[in-house]
Amino acid sequence: MGEIATIIRPGSFPIPPFSNIPPRKGTPKKVHEDEKPEVTTERNEMAKKRRRVTTFLSKEPSFPGKFLKRTRLTPDSDKTMTRFVTVHGKRVRVEVGGILSLDDTPEFNAEELNVTTIAEIKGLHAATPPVRQLFLSENTIARMAGLANLPALDWLDLGKNQITRIEDLEDLPKLGALWLFDNRIAKIEGLDRVPSLEDLNLANNQITRIEGLENLPHLTKLNLSYNPIAKIEGLEHLQTLEGLSLDKTGITRVEGIDHLPHLKRLHLGGNNLTKIEGLDALHDLEELTIEGCKLTKIEGLEHLQKLKVLHLEKNQITRIEGLEHLSALEGLHLSLNQITRIEGLEHLPHLKKLELDHNLITHIEGLEYLTSLETLYLNQNQISHIEGLVGCHHLKLLNLSQNFIDDLSPLAHLDAPLANLYLPRNCISHITGIAHFQDLTDLDLRYNALTHVENLAGLPRLTYLYLDGNQITDITEIIPPRIDPGTELRRVGLHGNPIPATQRATVEHALLQCTYVFKDSSGWPI
Repeated sequence: MGEIATIIRPGSFPIPPFSNIPPRKGTPKKVHEDEKPEVTTERNEMAKKRRRVTTFLSKEPSFPGKFLKRTRLTPDSDKTMTRFVTVHGKRVRVEVGGILSLDDTPEFNAEELNVTTIAEIKGLHAATPPVRQLFLSENTIARMAGLANLPALDWLDLGKNQITRIEDLEDLPKLGALWLFDNRIAKIEGLDRVPSLEDLNLANNQITRIEGLENLPHLTKLNLSYNPIAKIEGLEHLQTLEGLSLDKTGITRVEGIDHLPHLKRLHLGGNNLTKIEGLDALHDLEELTIEGCKLTKIEGLEHLQKLKVLHLEKNQITRIEGLEHLSALEGLHLSLNQITRIEGLEHLPHLKKLELDHNLITHIEGLEYLTSLETLYLNQNQISHIEGLVGCHHLKLLNLSQNFIDDLSPLAHLDAPLANLYLPRNCISHITGIAHFQDLTDLDLRYNALTHVENLAGLPRLTYLYLDGNQITDITEIIPPRIDPGTELRRVGLHGNPIPATQRATVEHALLQCTYVFKDSSGWPI
């Protein structure tokens, strides 16, 4: 018997975000000290929204109907098998290469099933109710033929196939989203028959020119990243466009977008841009990404008064400047530049997230104006003293890993609800200045110069403590009876420390809710 994969889908037609995922809090698995929340791409979000939960059938299954959205069979399933399952008393017919027939389930998924033509999908056009969302990515489809008689279709995903031409869309009057990323398309054409289109993803094709978009009055999202376009043009008719992605297209100038009055998100990363320009007319812009380019200066932003998120990572910027008119800014990302000093932040009262890691900063200063700051990344700089944090009264996450810090006592003057403190790979020999952080859940002090553990008993919410790679010989302070059995401490990393065998035995034989890790990642004792 083959296996059936049930797809749990929390909602219909999602709008892929352009912003960062917020930092994780209190998760058992510790991220690397330099790891920041990754930027979510449309494809990543699509994958998350369409997670597949595979159930191997050993007996007749029963699924909650309110969660079941679509069912598929894998390529290894019996090619002649027809399976009936019960969903809230209804009989659901499932066939290999066929369609799931169930009220309120107008979705069909045939991803990664080696489908070569749409026409070979049995029962697609006769499905009841009519198919609204069709997912055919990662197959070997070369042509878009076979889409007739799908009047209810509003989302078509043909990404990662072998399609060379956009065609046969004239019978899809309700099509709202068309995803054709990772194909072999060289020209934008055939879209004049689908004026209902709102979301068009043509990333990673062979398109050299922006054209054929004149008859898309409702288009709000356009992704043309990873195409050899070189020049921005042909967008003047897209008056409703809100999101535009042109990452790694080879453009050298920002032009041709001054007629997009409602643009809110603009991605221009990975191009040969040396100057920020051509943005003066984008008064509604909320998110701008120009990372991985050749910028040396922050400029040309004075008219973007609604801007909330600015990504300028991986450039050659040496100074923080040109932000005077961005009072609405909430996220500023300047990692991997050549900045030597924290300055130019005086007019950012709403800034919540500041990323300045992987720069050349030697002192913490200029933060007293950031009264709303919650997340601060200063890891991998050249900082030796940590004065200058006093005004950050809302700080929740502070990353100072891989610097030259040897004294934590200035943290005693920081009055903030700090929950995550990352200090690996510094020169710290004593744990001081943190006893008042009653909200602290994650404390990372790996690879420092600690010889003993102190001043941690007064942290009631401490959950994850990482002390690996130090010279600690005494852990009395973090094992019972010093640690209250009711504490929230769940994991203590101690790998690479010369802990006496007697103290290890005390921990290993106790029935504790906290895990004390004395081994490396391979599982072998040190």
